[in-house]
Amino acid sequence: QVGMSPNYLGNLFFQQTGERFRDALIRLRMERARELVLHSPLKIYEIAQQVGIQNPQYFSYLYQKTYGITPAQMRRNLP
Repeated sequence: QVGMSPNYLGNLFFQQTGERFRDALIRLRMERARELVLHSPLKIYEIAQQVGIQNPQYFSYLYQKTYGITPAQMRRNLP
């Protein structure tokens, strides 16, 4: 639609940010997910869907990879 290939846009994004588009997208999704885990009553699978990840197991894997703890564990550790 913008007359550029996805690869070109990805390279341009990397040149401007130093971060791959996919990594930036995951980072943003995990930041939003953390806010929802800490401050919303949504179930974990609902949070996964809210941030654009349809597979709850994959969501938990990414969350643990990002924060070193699963979303359920983080929620259980709330005061």
